[in-house]
Order: sequence, then structure tokens, then C-alpha cells
Amino acid sequence: MIRKPYLKQELPVPLATRSIALTVEIDGAKVPKWMPQLSHAFLQPIPFVLLHPALASEPRIEAVVSPLFGAGFDAFDVATELDKAEFAGCLIVVTPKIPQPGIVQAELQACARGTTVMLKQHSTH
Repeated sequence: MIRKPYLKQELPVPLATRSIALTVEIDGAKVPKWMPQLSHAFLQPIPFVLLHPALASEPRIEAVVSPLFGAGFDAFDVATELDKAEFAGCLIVVTPKIPQPGIVQAELQACARGTTVMLKQHSTH
């Protein structure tokens, strides 16, 4: 039996070792296009009501992406859930253009102690 030579190639990072980012009611397929820092994470879209159970069951979650306003929830609700779960990752809030985003970021940070809060302005929110 003749063996083919081993071809060294770049293999994708196995899912078991990849970080996870939850996208709360945001189409995860669109996220890498406008948020390149999450391009290597496994993006898992979830409804808001499953946020806390997801955080409790998966230790590899490093980021949560949420709209400022969603259907029946807002980023402050998300930040409160992250605080209850003692989440120590990053909350990325997608916002339309808003006045004084620093005030909104500071208020969200106060709700989600231990979490890094970032605002990402996106025109097609």
C-alpha cells in the first residue's frame, strides 16, 4: 500500500477550543462583517429568555452581543442578567447613533459589575 505524502495545512480551530459569543436576538451570521474582533469566536444566536441558562451551562462564553433595544428587552436587562450570573466577559451593545454614548456605557457598566461593556455603533441596527 502506497501512502500519500502528508500535506501540512491550516485546520480550523476545533469547536471544543473556540471561544463562544452569544448574540442576543441578533443575526450571528452578520456579526463578523462589522465586528472583526469576534470573527474567530463561535457565534451562538439565542433569545433573551435563554441568556441566563446559557451562561450557567457553558463556561467558554467570552462575549455577549446585544442590541440597545430589542423586542421586549433592552441592554439594561441583558446587563442585569450578566451581573446575576457573575459574567466576567465582555458585553458588546449594538446601538444606533446616540448622543453621549459614554453616559449609556457608564450606566450599563454599573449594572454589569465585573463585565467589560463596549458600545458599537452600527447604522443598520
